[in-house]
Amino acid sequence: MACEFHVQGGQLPQEELNNYLTRAKERYGREPQRITIRVDGDFVDLDYQFAPQPFERIRRITGYLVGTLDRFNDGKRVKLFHFESCPYCRDAKKWMRELKEEYPELAKVNVEMIDERLEPDKVDAFIMAGNSYYYVPTFYVGGVKAHEGAASKDIVEKVLRSALE
Repeated sequence: MACEFHVQGGQLPQEELNNYLTRAKERYGREPQRITIRVDGDFVDLDYQFAPQPFERIRRITGYLVGTLDRFNDGKRVKLFHFESCPYCRDAKKWMRELKEEYPELAKVNVEMIDERLEPDKVDAFIMAGNSYYYVPTFYVGGVKAHEGAASKDIVEKVLRSALE
């Protein structure tokens, strides 16, 4: 299988493209189908897209078997990908705190916050599972991307409420 390269915002020499491919193989243990590279001056954003991995059918067990409701319906958990120095991420986290104080029902929403710079292994595992994102903050609800990039307080509220549906 040959990897397809898609470069946006500039041109890159073949040697550099090959280095990105080698990096992906070393980091993820397999070759991506496509690498999207966004060039922004001296910086690049890389998005690796992999073929779906076959897996055995598994049965999801919900929280009613554990005796408490705190983990019930794990499929609606929220993941927030962020990093500390991002001003948009700080806003999103501030709005989450405010909304949980304003609306008691939103306080029940469990949000796993993943700092992509401090927890690169979690991010890598998430990407290897077939997910992707370009910008932070990015919210996933129940394994589905709910919002990516700068958010308003209204958007954060919608994300949290969608976890309760």
